[in-house]
Amino acid sequence: MKQLLLFLGLFIGAFFNTYGQSDSTKVLEIPAIYPENNYLIQSLGKEGLLLTKSEKSPILSSNNNWTFIRLDTNFQLLDSTTISISPKLYLVGRSQDKGVSYSLFYNYKKDELQVLALNTKTLQSKIHHLFTLKKLLISSFVVVDGHCFVTGMLRRIPIIFHFDLNQKNPRVKALSASLTRKTKISAISISRQNQEIYITVMHQKYRHFVVKVKTFALQTATLKHEYTVYDGKEPIIFDAKLKTVGNKHLFSGVYASTFRTLPEGFFVAQFDAKADNQKPDFFKFYKFTDLENFFNYLPKKQQNRIKDSKKDPNYTRTSRVLLRHPMWIDDQLILVGEAYYPVYQQDNPLDPFNTWRTPVRGGHILEGFIYTHGFMITMDKEGELLWDNSIKHNYFKLRNLRVISALKKRGNEWLFYHGRESKFYAASFTKTETPKTFPIRRVPVFYSKDKIRRATRESVFNWYDNYFLASGYRVVRNTENTDDKGKREVFYLAKFKF
Repeated sequence: MKQLLLFLGLFIGAFFNTYGQSDSTKVLEIPAIYPENNYLIQSLGKEGLLLTKSEKSPILSSNNNWTFIRLDTNFQLLDSTTISISPKLYLVGRSQDKGVSYSLFYNYKKDELQVLALNTKTLQSKIHHLFTLKKLLISSFVVVDGHCFVTGMLRRIPIIFHFDLNQKNPRVKALSASLTRKTKISAISISRQNQEIYITVMHQKYRHFVVKVKTFALQTATLKHEYTVYDGKEPIIFDAKLKTVGNKHLFSGVYASTFRTLPEGFFVAQFDAKADNQKPDFFKFYKFTDLENFFNYLPKKQQNRIKDSKKDPNYTRTSRVLLRHPMWIDDQLILVGEAYYPVYQQDNPLDPFNTWRTPVRGGHILEGFIYTHGFMITMDKEGELLWDNSIKHNYFKLRNLRVISALKKRGNEWLFYHGRESKFYAASFTKTETPKTFPIRRVPVFYSKDKIRRATRESVFNWYDNYFLASGYRVVRNTENTDDKGKREVFYLAKFKF
């Protein structure tokens, strides 16, 4: 209890020091000295945001308390609550639906599972205790109208669980999806209109993958029907994302002409979920070389070589890409992705005794990922390519592979943006026009003379309207301040207008 009061005291004290900041720029700092001070953020739009933090007691290790703090758009403290979860359970999934935040707690070595339902306005909560299987590696957690769906791996076999929180004593039920060790769950999509959940699975045959969609009833989680999206040996589909729009299923992913090679292009497809024959409305394959602006990040000489090579119909060029779920905006099919390549360092340990009989073994260690550019592709209702564009990322490196940039539509313009090293990068374009790169903007700091020495776990996203929210951890120095604000380690929230 003393720790909670101290935390709230530091929190409120940090807020009341936000003087001198304009209405469009707000910065909140919370002391975060220890690595376990990990704050989670849930955006509530114009209603503010919800901060979540684990309160672990160094003395009573059996306690598993979680603090939830509700703030408005100016970082004013509205309300807070602390909830106790069963000991030795860990947060493994989060979902949000109709003003309720759901948190899934589980332990790999225990068969106990808990779901915390928290009203984001009143902070009223309810904990659901359930029992499931041990040694389940949970990968996703989705809640719709109180119906929870959990996917994961159990002894290297994909599995899907369902339980209804609207029942007094909910029970965990495994969906009959006929999954094996050669099957992976590629995407999940839910339709409130049809009261159905669609699960895209990819089953590996000898030299290719078969893509199927299984439809389950949202209320009873019973299998209604399934159909095959693709079962071809050439080209080979490596990934399939699913987006449901009304009764239409939109698919996107990457492909290659041979098995276990880098992708050489992408595909788009559309199916009618209610049709009996389950034939595609369209199924299009495009090479990366078919895109006009995909390789704009390269120097002019290399771009000219690619243009000359396009005259050869058999010419292909591979690329590693992260392709997101397809979007349907203004009667156009939109694909957004990022290109990258991994970098390795040579591991060549020498014999410490310098004896010629011991062989020297070398290897490679993954060092990180270099991001080259982000790209956007637009197509019409029939899947025909309209135009594309790309934004150069200046070859920056991250330790872990993840989506780094976001897309926002402003009138006729498209805005690409991302944040790193406490800086805000943005560019805009209209159709095939050359992207307009905005000057690099510094993410706001608490004091004007603050110098950021180190920043980790940062993220930037569009909060509401034209306001953006940046968050992360900083080590800050300020030579003009002689008190404890001179050097500090903090978790920060920064609101700014762009």
